[in-house]
Amino acid sequence: MRGAALALLHRRPWPLVAWALLVPAGIWLAVAMEQLIWAVIPLLVLVAAYVVVDLLGAFVFLGVLIPLSTELDLPGGFSTDFPVEFYTIGLMFAYFLWLLGNLKKRFPVQMVLHPIGLLLLAHWGWTFLTSFSALHPLISIKFFLAKSWYIVVYFFMAGSLLQQEDGIRRFFRAALWMLFATIFIIMLRHAAAGFTFDSANKVMAPFYRNHVDYAAIMTVLFPVVWYWPHGFSAKKSGSRWHLLLVLWLLLAIQLTYTRTAYISLLMAAGLYVVLRLRLLKPALVLAFGLAVGGLLYLASQNRYLDYAPNYQTTIAHHRFDNLIEATYKLEDISTMERFYRWIAGVQMGRERPLLGYGPGNFYEGYRPYTVTSFKTYVSDNPERSGIHNYFLMLLAEQGFPGLFLFVALLFYAFFTAERLYHRLPKGPKRYRLLSLTLGLGVITSFLLMNDMIETDKVGTFFFIYLALLVNGEWGV
Repeated sequence: MRGAALALLHRRPWPLVAWALLVPAGIWLAVAMEQLIWAVIPLLVLVAAYVVVDLLGAFVFLGVLIPLSTELDLPGGFSTDFPVEFYTIGLMFAYFLWLLGNLKKRFPVQMVLHPIGLLLLAHWGWTFLTSFSALHPLISIKFFLAKSWYIVVYFFMAGSLLQQEDGIRRFFRAALWMLFATIFIIMLRHAAAGFTFDSANKVMAPFYRNHVDYAAIMTVLFPVVWYWPHGFSAKKSGSRWHLLLVLWLLLAIQLTYTRTAYISLLMAAGLYVVLRLRLLKPALVLAFGLAVGGLLYLASQNRYLDYAPNYQTTIAHHRFDNLIEATYKLEDISTMERFYRWIAGVQMGRERPLLGYGPGNFYEGYRPYTVTSFKTYVSDNPERSGIHNYFLMLLAEQGFPGLFLFVALLFYAFFTAERLYHRLPKGPKRYRLLSLTLGLGVITSFLLMNDMIETDKVGTFFFIYLALLVNGEWGV
């Protein structure tokens, strides 16, 4: 397919020439007329061309766009990841057309019938159902639509197209090339600022909204980089360049000063040991038991109030060593603000345990459930940020059934990975399995401190990793 596409473009280069002319024209019109749609038109043209020429190539181009995408505010208080979200919508319709071209042969039956697919569809359906009982249904419907094109494109479309090693390699190579390009630019800016902790957020624009997004995409893709020579590269061997890229990526992660990223890498290493020793089930049961036990202990006799911070000493820190010290002393403002919102999330779940307050509605409903003892200097929340824990977000917004479905999806994905790991012989497929499983472990770790499944830097890879896991189970 790729060779035919390149040959066609060589004979008829006018589609690329036309697109190259449309891009600056679209941007100029968008600025002149203050309407974003004009800047999106070239992307839609590219999608349409690739539907005819190379649909896999159109999907691979997503790998280029994800590291470059930036958050853009829209009228009505909404925002989008530009241009990834618009491009994803275009790809969704292109995928539907592709399916209709030969529905009997191309419909992703294996993706739908696999337990991971069924659990994902149940999670998706519950999101839709709880949208109707939401505090603000319009917000929930927008949330559901965004989740819809994520699931369609990054799970079903990825599962349909990334079935061969070459396609998988093309996608991740495109993503990593562009990721390392942004790392190079950001590190140059950070070096000019002296690599200070205080400047870490400022040098991310326009590629990443903050240092957490930047650290997250690097950490989520780190297992892919680590296993690249043996799981993705056509050469199947390492090189000094690979070692340098690994060290460079580790340095870039360290310079984000993101505690969750450091912990996630350690958890990924622990997950590797657990997989090797077939200890996944007892490890997950233990983790679940500790989480439930901890919540029950803190809830009993309101013991959580004993950990309330001192409002005057809970402040933001401008040195990383001070931040680490403040974290274990419970004097760091970001940590304590999380506690403030987590408590509200638990209370919201207790108030509406079945349907919750509706997808995307945490911000709209959490104020009455906060506890003043945990209030910090940033509790006014002018940036309208969320709860910073995906599991508690599901509890507050979709009730206990929503939380259960997502946890079941994660558990089954990891059980599938362990089963496949011990079934596959040592080779490229096993290394690819390890990379996506450890990547899922990194994402799970981030979800404990952030709500990032619906973001382009993390959510895209979450669904792609699940899709590749399903393909691996079917022997694709």
